[in-house]
Amino acid sequence: MKTKATAILFLLLAVFIATVFGDDGQKKTDGSIFSGNDVVPPPEALQYYKNMDPVRGMTVDNPPNLFTASVILGYPKDNIALTGEVLEKAHKIHAIILKTLSEKKADELSWAGVERLQQELLEKINRILTTGKLKLVLFKELQAFPW
Repeated sequence: MKTKATAILFLLLAVFIATVFGDDGQKKTDGSIFSGNDVVPPPEALQYYKNMDPVRGMTVDNPPNLFTASVILGYPKDNIALTGEVLEKAHKIHAIILKTLSEKKADELSWAGVERLQQELLEKINRILTTGKLKLVLFKELQAFPW
């Protein structure tokens, strides 16, 4: 019985040491019980502005193509001032999206290049915001078609 209790106590001590020090023998200070790439931070809580009017325009192709796009803007949930600013500047944000997409060719307005477009729009829109920054620009719709 004493041997069994000693073995259990030793096992618990080994688990505790592995939890505190991790695989590399260094004491962990972040409070996690995982090491290296096992620790994934939780995603940031975002709020979404979904009421942006659809954007319609023409591409720079010759002859031009028509396009239509709808976007959702994601920003930190706890930034109330940014919520107000996005609402206040919705028309200006719409104009930025229209101008940016109107400078593209039809083949650039495809789902294949959507990440590049999202990043470009994110950077341009964030330049006019003063109370915080958008984290995401997502397309609900994006298509170009012959006129």
